[in-house]
Amino acid sequence: MISRITPAALVPAALLTALVALAFAPQRAGASIIIFDTSLDSPWTVSGGGAVSAPAYYLASPEVSITSNAEESGQFAAGGSLAQFTGAWNADFLFTLPANASDISLSFTNLLGDSRVVLQLNGADIGDYFMDGSFSNPPLTGAGEMGVVSQSSDQPYTFTGITSGTITTGFILGGTNDIRLAVDNISTASLGASTATFQNSVDSTDAGVLGVVSYSVPDPAGVMSPFITAAFALATRRRRRPAVPSN
Repeated sequence: MISRITPAALVPAALLTALVALAFAPQRAGASIIIFDTSLDSPWTVSGGGAVSAPAYYLASPEVSITSNAEESGQFAAGGSLAQFTGAWNADFLFTLPANASDISLSFTNLLGDSRVVLQLNGADIGDYFMDGSFSNPPLTGAGEMGVVSQSSDQPYTFTGITSGTITTGFILGGTNDIRLAVDNISTASLGASTATFQNSVDSTDAGVLGVVSYSVPDPAGVMSPFITAAFALATRRRRRPAVPSN
């Protein structure tokens, strides 16, 4: 993007509130949660520019990127290079659900991306963000385009500006589920702008989200709720760390 203002901190207030509310509510037997966010403690991988499911780089925002500083001067994720980078890349968070899981839901908030990002669950679009010059502005909405790593040209996409929400369908039981951040870099804040590689030394691309998947499994004996532990883990997790790849 032409200009960029990174927020001083992204505090998962909405998500934390939801977790605390769950902690003090009557609990379902065998309730479990999976926290996904773009901090150093989450196992995201990135693909694009020659990289395939390589460990992501984590930024202080907290967000993930395909390069170590989100800019062209940074080191690309393993297997990637500036010469191969078209501007489109993906970040993926994989998780599994038991075959007998029920009451499944996914909640997310603080979806952000530079320049534009679509949040997907198992290939289905569930949220998006198109940065209008800086993170301090409301996201652009309307008919536009979105690049795809596996395709050579952009595809039509209508941006909704949905950056938080809850869904209860589209999960794979007894198998692997994929939460994906499909990210594009572009040269200008325009809905019709084409996906493009880095335009200059300060052009950048990254994306972030906070979320949780909750589900129940049969447990006649009953278990302690994990929600209080998860809430405090999110509240105390360090949010400002140097950009490093995951192990």
